[in-house]
Amino acid sequence: MMKKILIFIIVPFLFIGCNKEKTESLFGVLPEERMAERLEELQSKLLESPSGWKATLNTGTSSSKGAYNFYIDFNDDNSCKMQGDLSSATATDWHNSTYRIIWAMNASILFDTFTYITMLQEPSATYGGTAPHGYRSDIEFEYIRSTTDSIFLKGKKYQHDLVLTKVTTNAEASLDAGEFAAKIQEVVNFFAENTNAYFETGDGVKYAVAIDRIAKTISITWLDNQENVHSRTSGFAYSLNGIDIFQPISFNGTWLTRIDFDNDDVKMVSLSGSYEVENNAIPILPITTLFAANGAFNAIVVEGPNLPPGITSEFNTVWQNNINFYAANSATLEYMRFSLVNSTTARLSVGFRTQGAVYISQAEYSYTYVGNVIKLSNPPTSTNGNYNNGWLQAAMKNYFIGAEFTLDYVVSSNPDIVNIGGLYRTDNPNSFFYGKLAKL
Repeated sequence: MMKKILIFIIVPFLFIGCNKEKTESLFGVLPEERMAERLEELQSKLLESPSGWKATLNTGTSSSKGAYNFYIDFNDDNSCKMQGDLSSATATDWHNSTYRIIWAMNASILFDTFTYITMLQEPSATYGGTAPHGYRSDIEFEYIRSTTDSIFLKGKKYQHDLVLTKVTTNAEASLDAGEFAAKIQEVVNFFAENTNAYFETGDGVKYAVAIDRIAKTISITWLDNQENVHSRTSGFAYSLNGIDIFQPISFNGTWLTRIDFDNDDVKMVSLSGSYEVENNAIPILPITTLFAANGAFNAIVVEGPNLPPGITSEFNTVWQNNINFYAANSATLEYMRFSLVNSTTARLSVGFRTQGAVYISQAEYSYTYVGNVIKLSNPPTSTNGNYNNGWLQAAMKNYFIGAEFTLDYVVSSNPDIVNIGGLYRTDNPNSFFYGKLAKL
C-alpha cells in the first residue's frame, strides 16, 4: 500500500520535471536572450547609417506645438552629435552629447546628457514651450520597429513619435557647411514675402498654404467648386530641403508630404507628384467663407495677457486698462475669446486667474451676420456672476454691447504673426478687437 502511495506522489513530479525544459523554450529563446537581441538590434540599427539620421519628433497635446527635425549621428562609444531646427544656433552648431541603449519593458534609447532635444523639456517658456511642461517632449524613446531606411520610436512619457530616416553623405556635408540654418531662413523669407501662397493641381481650385512658425503648423485651405470650405492642418519641421509635413495631409486621393525650396523654385510635394507654390495678390479665401458658427473658424482668441504683436488699434488701450485692473486686484488674464456659438448666439469669455484658480467672466448676445458685418444685441441675452460682479471693466463690456463690427483679416508688421482676425467697429475703423482665428 505504501509503495502505491509513493508512486502516486512521485509520478506527478516526474511529469512536472519533464515539462520544465519545454516551458523555457516555448518561445524559442529565453527572455534574457530576447532582451539582449532586442538591445543589440537597436544599437546596430543606430550605427547602420554612416552619415547619421534625420530624427523627426512631434510635440505638444491638443494645442499642438508642431514638429521638430534633428540631424543626429550616433557613434559606437555611446556619443552622438546633433543639429536641430529650434533656433539659428541649433541649426548651425553641432552639439556633442551621449546616449544609452537600455531595457525598460522594451529596448529604448535614452539621451542621458544635455542635447537639443532636451531643450523641448524646458518647463518655462524660454524656448517657446508652455509652462510647466515645455513642449511635452521626452528624452527616452521606446524602440517600436525599423525598416531598411527608418527607425520608429515612441516617447516613454508623452507617447510622441520619433521617426529616424537615413541621410546621405551630401546631407552631412551640408550640415557641416551651415546650410540647415540657411534653408530655414529661406523658408521664413518666402512666406514673409508671399503672404497669400497657394498651389494648383489642374482642377481649377487654388489651395492656400500658410505656416504658423510659432505653433510649427502648416495649413492647406481651399474653396471647392461647390463653394464648400475645406481646411487641413498638420505639424511641420524644417529640413535641409525646406519643410517636412510630420503627418502627411490627405488630399484629393493622395498625401502631401513636404515643400521643397530651391531658391525661387518652391514645390508642394505629394506621393503622386509636385505642384508649384505661387503667391496671390489678395487672400485666396475671403474671411467670410471661413468664419461662421459652423465654419472652419468660429472664434477670435487671445491666449494670455498679451495681444498679438505688431498691430496698432485703439482697442489696445481698452485691453491694457483691463490688464492693469486685474493686476491691481491680484489677478492675471488667462484668455479672451469671442465666438459664434450657433447661428443666433455669440459669446464673450474672459478667463482670469486669482488665488491659484481660473474663473470665467462671460456674456452671451444674440447677433446678426450679414455679409461681413456682425451686430451684437443690447443688452446681452445672458451674463454670469463674475461678469456681473465687476470682473470685467465697464469699457470692455461696452466695447461689445450693442456693437456693430466689420469682420476682416488683420495684418501684423511681424511676419511670424499670422491667421489674425479682427472685429472692426463700423463707427470707428481705427478701433478693432483682434486675435488668432480658431475653432472652438
